[in-house]
Amino acid sequence: MNNRFLALAAAAVMTFSAAGCSSDSSGSSSSSAVEASGKTDMFVSRKLFEQDYEGVNDIDEGPLLSIGKTKAKAGDIAEVRLYVDNAKDKWSMCALHITYPDVLECIKDENDEAKFSTGEALDKSIAAVTQVWDSNLPEDLQKYKRFAAYITTIFDGNTGGDGEICTFYFKIPENAESGTVYDIDYYYSSNQYTKDVFSNDQEDAEMEKYAFSHCKSGSITVE
Repeated sequence: MNNRFLALAAAAVMTFSAAGCSSDSSGSSSSSAVEASGKTDMFVSRKLFEQDYEGVNDIDEGPLLSIGKTKAKAGDIAEVRLYVDNAKDKWSMCALHITYPDVLECIKDENDEAKFSTGEALDKSIAAVTQVWDSNLPEDLQKYKRFAAYITTIFDGNTGGDGEICTFYFKIPENAESGTVYDIDYYYSSNQYTKDVFSNDQEDAEMEKYAFSHCKSGSITVE
């Protein structure tokens, strides 16, 4: 395996655990979706994204990241699935955040990390780690009253698959009104602590740019 990816995965996990993704509350991780442009549904700063991918060419097709749309009753647990398509055997690592309203509770496991189950896209993964980001928040998440969940996974070579990446679990408020829709978005984080990635052994920045600039958000609707 490319040592770069092992090191990046380890660094992502360590810094997330130590600093809650980022202890910087200046908003440097990203900015509001209101400022975003183009095809992406990502909760992202246009300026930050363009800075990170300045000079990277646009390509006609690439990986398609998306979040499913689901329903649940007030007080129940909603299952939120992350997907990737058009990427089979073309990627070797991802480090992804999703953001959700802070009235939802991301269910945690016995280690106080985000409870999750893996899908077929991670069948050949050799490691996967999750976290919940509900403290030391940047200004954009504070402003829009949102938290984030995180997953990073690595493969031995470009053996990442298509389909479901993972499922996160969210508790719906007991008093949620029927018809309420909670938006679940990808969240692009890039700072001195973390850098979101969707990459391969060739470190193909064009593929990564496509993945982040074409991702689609999801939702939870209260029944």
